[in-house]
Amino acid sequence: MLPEPWNPVGGSNFIFDTTLYRATEDYATIVDPYTGLDLPQRVERAEVFIKRGLPVTKSLDWVSLQFVPEIRVPDDAIISWDPKAQRFITVKEKHPQGLTARTKAVVHFERDLFEKVQWHDGSRLSMGDIMLGWILTFDRAMDASAIFDESVLPSFESFVQTFRGFRIISENPLVAEIYSDAFSLDAEAIGAGAAGAFWPTYGFGPGPWHTVALGIRAEAAGEGAFTDDKAAKKKVEHLNYIAGPTLAVLDRYLAAARAENFIPYAPALSKYITAEEARTRWTFLTHWREGRGHFWVGMGPFLLQRVSPVEKIVELHRFSRFPDPSTKWIRFDEPRLATVTVSGPSTVRIGEMATFEVRITFKGRPYAAGDIEEVKYLLFDAKSQLVANGAAQHAGEAWTLTFAPEVTRRLSPGSSRLEVIAVSRAVSIPSFATVSFTTLPR
Repeated sequence: MLPEPWNPVGGSNFIFDTTLYRATEDYATIVDPYTGLDLPQRVERAEVFIKRGLPVTKSLDWVSLQFVPEIRVPDDAIISWDPKAQRFITVKEKHPQGLTARTKAVVHFERDLFEKVQWHDGSRLSMGDIMLGWILTFDRAMDASAIFDESVLPSFESFVQTFRGFRIISENPLVAEIYSDAFSLDAEAIGAGAAGAFWPTYGFGPGPWHTVALGIRAEAAGEGAFTDDKAAKKKVEHLNYIAGPTLAVLDRYLAAARAENFIPYAPALSKYITAEEARTRWTFLTHWREGRGHFWVGMGPFLLQRVSPVEKIVELHRFSRFPDPSTKWIRFDEPRLATVTVSGPSTVRIGEMATFEVRITFKGRPYAAGDIEEVKYLLFDAKSQLVANGAAQHAGEAWTLTFAPEVTRRLSPGSSRLEVIAVSRAVSIPSFATVSFTTLPR
């Protein structure tokens, strides 16, 4: 436990630490543990536009999918950053000839997002939290920046190869869009990726703008570094927001920030962070530090109450103002693996019609038809040769398989076999059932 320093931008990635600090995070979307598809957590819906011809499909209703012949990136979309002037660069400035993309995703966040989502120190989520994340995406990878870190270059260079810009359509309610040449096979993954791009969790934890800003100032002054790589090269401390010598460094920058009412990257962020918000944030963070002894401020269902690094004790408390009830995701308490039963005649005469009934249940109750993707069958003759295959027809609480005379004529006398496969939308594992029957000659 606690093998590495914690900071949201470049801290510990050990499972012993991530298991703890992920409990302090909230997410724009979450992954269904039984299907792997993304589900909305702080998002109402997403619209995904794909260049025609790409192999993308959708399964869930929170995402819409539309194929279009061309996707033009708007001139006012943001595509880069000027680290000296500290301002965003638009597509029109960088690509006056225009730019196209293969995907576009428009994310509609919950309408009451900024009212109900709170950081653990009492601050409310704001656009400043979101936009600082975008600034750091660019700024840390640019050698003209005061916090340039060459260790982020490989991932940044990979990112810019496909990134084609983003745009804030509306601030409250938050609606944002992102353009890219990268795509996933599932529209849900594209929507989730877009939502995550506008969510203030970094690769190593939650990041409200005011706590991240202290690390930015410390790194710019050469008194610490977010990443272990830069700390080693510069021979400075790896920033740790929960323990160790860098707490004193962060204390000094907190005092200075409160005195100055500091706003990071003010030329860009003063549009999103008011002086009043900054004053509130620095006051709340001061009280948080005094009360809990660290700078780790999250927004998840658990807050970091106390850290004892020598004793290796971390104390997490339930965050009472987390907006979701504990039952929100109770449907994931166990996988809804379907039970399939097939009933029908024990004998079928070749050349005559035969009907079989399929029932799909979970814990003895009918499986919701809306949660069934498809029910397929495979019909084998007495020699185990495939005779027919297809889809069952839904009928009330059951599914039916009707084999016309021209199908049963292809069977041979003996023991034939019918295999049924039910594919659920609720779990990624299909369910199977097999029934045998005797085929009689005509």
